[in-house]
Amino acid sequence: MLAKGNADPQVCVGNLVSTWKKEAFYGRRKGIPVNQQDMPFSSAEDQLTADTEDMINEFEERVEVNDITVEYDEELGISVNVDVEIINETLDEEEEEDDE
Repeated sequence: MLAKGNADPQVCVGNLVSTWKKEAFYGRRKGIPVNQQDMPFSSAEDQLTADTEDMINEFEERVEVNDITVEYDEELGISVNVDVEIINETLDEEEEEDDE
């Protein structure tokens, strides 16, 4: 978490893609599915890309996904990189109430 700017759309997307599903106590549905952690990378890459786009579309309506790349490093593991365009800087009041 940042000291400031946690509501920024890019920060929210970064939080989503850096979390595994069920890892966040407050939002068990948010995050990358855990069943893909143990899959061979060649099998998981397309699934991770699709699941990541679906997750961002569901939980962060203020952005539009331009591109998603999934990379694997022997030491670091899987990393998901997302390029998004902000289409709405703030949430509508009604949307904020729905999230609570």
